[in-house]
Amino acid sequence: MYIDLHKRGERYEIDYPIVSMHNLILGELYLDVGGAYTVRKVYHEGFVRPKPDREELAVVNFTRKGWFTKEACKCEGDVSYLDGATRKKALKIFGNWNEKVFL
Repeated sequence: MYIDLHKRGERYEIDYPIVSMHNLILGELYLDVGGAYTVRKVYHEGFVRPKPDREELAVVNFTRKGWFTKEACKCEGDVSYLDGATRKKALKIFGNWNEKVFL
């Protein structure tokens, strides 16, 4: 999926994590999110091209609820950019997606 910000001349590609709903028939209904959420600034004709040495990327990993784990709803990740040949972290993301997420 893409999101275009026309006034800023930017396009972002988004990959969503898997969201599943549990206990539809019996028990307490709840949502579970697992996998990676990725947002990347991409080039698109008609938009201003970002500097090729400054690729921006955000990846947030979601932990699925397990039978014996206490880390349900946990998320953590990084916002980073490519500076030349090295990737540098700009922000750290962590928390529980159903309560608070910190940068």
